[in-house]
Amino acid sequence: MRNDGACHMVELLLLAAALSADNFAVSIGYGSSNTRISPGMTALLNLFCSAALVASAQFGKRFLQSAGPEWGTRVGAGCFFLMGTLKIFEELRKRRRKKQGKPEARLEHLEKQLHPLEFGLLAVSMSVDGIVSGVFAADLPVTGGQIFFASFAVGMAAMYAGTAIGKKTGQKNGGNGALFGGILFYLLAFLKLT
Repeated sequence: MRNDGACHMVELLLLAAALSADNFAVSIGYGSSNTRISPGMTALLNLFCSAALVASAQFGKRFLQSAGPEWGTRVGAGCFFLMGTLKIFEELRKRRRKKQGKPEARLEHLEKQLHPLEFGLLAVSMSVDGIVSGVFAADLPVTGGQIFFASFAVGMAAMYAGTAIGKKTGQKNGGNGALFGGILFYLLAFLKLT
């Protein structure tokens, strides 16, 4: 019986890791463009995602059977597409200002924080993934607390690791990784739709 419990926890951790793959990729995109996601925002994003996962595991099976899982992939893909567009426009605006010889110091400071619109899109995208993935967690004989803790811990670790990798990538490009981040978000949107 103890081995069954350990197997179920491993399955739960693998589900949390799969769910956190987007968090990891998104964090690489933001880290490469030197956009800071504060620890509070990181925790809040993972709180939303984990709560959505638990709620879906407890109550969402009927909803997803009637709505179908396609709605989640479309919403997630749309959010990633919008985030990619924001990142590419950020890079184009920065290049235009540089060509015009306008000072970047004040603008640079503002661009290092995650924009509220991007935070909202990221929260929606991560929560939708949690809702869709909750159906798989519902079949595991684990508690809501275990689901929440596994999702939250793995999601936080994925975001911090992705940010660290992204920062290294951005440093190699002189901090101009917004274009890379935008392309990465477009790729995530495409992968969700396929």
